[in-house]
Amino acid sequence: MKETKYLQFFESFNEDFLMSVSAFSNYEGGAIKFGIAKSGEIVGINNIDEIIPLIESLIENNIVPKPSYKFRSDYKRKVLSLIIEEGSYKPYLYNNDAYKRNDFKTYKVNEVELNRLKLEGLSLNFDAQEIINKDLTFEVFKDKLDLFLNINLSDDLLKVLGLITINDKYTNAASIISDNNNFPGVEITKYGRSQNEINEFEVISNKSIFILFDEAYKFYQRYYQYQLIDSKTSRKIFELVPEEAFKEAFANALIHRSWDENGSIKVEMFEDKITIYSPGGLLKGVSKEDYLNGKTSKLRNPILAYVFYRLRYIDLFGNGISKIKELYKDMHVKPYFEVNEDSIIVTLPVVDKKVPLTKDEGKILDYLNKGNIASSSELASITGYSKNKVVRIVNSLLIKNYIESIGNGRGIKYKS
Repeated sequence: MKETKYLQFFESFNEDFLMSVSAFSNYEGGAIKFGIAKSGEIVGINNIDEIIPLIESLIENNIVPKPSYKFRSDYKRKVLSLIIEEGSYKPYLYNNDAYKRNDFKTYKVNEVELNRLKLEGLSLNFDAQEIINKDLTFEVFKDKLDLFLNINLSDDLLKVLGLITINDKYTNAASIISDNNNFPGVEITKYGRSQNEINEFEVISNKSIFILFDEAYKFYQRYYQYQLIDSKTSRKIFELVPEEAFKEAFANALIHRSWDENGSIKVEMFEDKITIYSPGGLLKGVSKEDYLNGKTSKLRNPILAYVFYRLRYIDLFGNGISKIKELYKDMHVKPYFEVNEDSIIVTLPVVDKKVPLTKDEGKILDYLNKGNIASSSELASITGYSKNKVVRIVNSLLIKNYIESIGNGRGIKYKS
């Protein structure tokens, strides 16, 4: 027997157990066993019946509000179990502090965790929490409403959407949507052939959530979409990563992230994939299996999700993973999802279908398709193009999966 996140041992009776009563009441419940050493050895305690009222008195006088608990006495082994249920009226405080337990110890929560407990106790989400700021502007949101719904912004509409409370105060969701705010945003990195080669990097923060979406989408279009002009009037768009998959994945990162954390969403763009890191793990009560199977019914930020739904940025609540999988259904490569305690990572691979070539790309590819392997300098000599032009062309062919590189540094060569 050993201690876990939900089980703690006390060799003898002492008041330190009150921190764990707070922790278990705040998070998922647990049990405290008196008469067992940290090693798991049963040492036993005497006078169990006398200790029980002492424990009750300490809990009643030191834990606020009153938690729900019960005792189990093992007189044969002289072990007393105190079983604490997770409470509904959080936070449960000991000496004005709330506690949390990991696998091996009980510790005081920080301000972010404390605020989350308070919201949970009030059955509120972070995006519904009232804020003090009275000077928010919504020019970007106005444009989106006009463009997608052809309606005007008003205080009544803000109240209907949950951006203004019944107390006539803005919510966190309103601040996140507003033109300028204090929230983190998104870091976008476009890599070259390796993570040591950065082609473009941009940080967008303290801006409307819609600006974050639009700027990330521009990056996607710049690097993963190509237009082919068949005639003077006909254009075809080819996608290296399905457009709807990127929009769904990034929109979900925005509306499901933990906005009370300082970290930014990170979008990393590679030649063979896009990876989106969203701060905050799964919402409490949602299992990894439910998430991966697209069965998440709970929303971390329901107000933001509703606004995105009304503006048609997303189709259905909690349906993002299923939609992304469906978009890759007929592809050789598949998206993959990583769920961590403090983040969710979605990776969208470049699809394995060829996109059309320009005349210049075709000239280089024709040479490499004959079994030739050449450096950029050799290709410049063969084609008559400048070295810079050849570098641009081979980078495009690499992204389109027509060719691959061999070697490193100045020794890099290319083959089909």
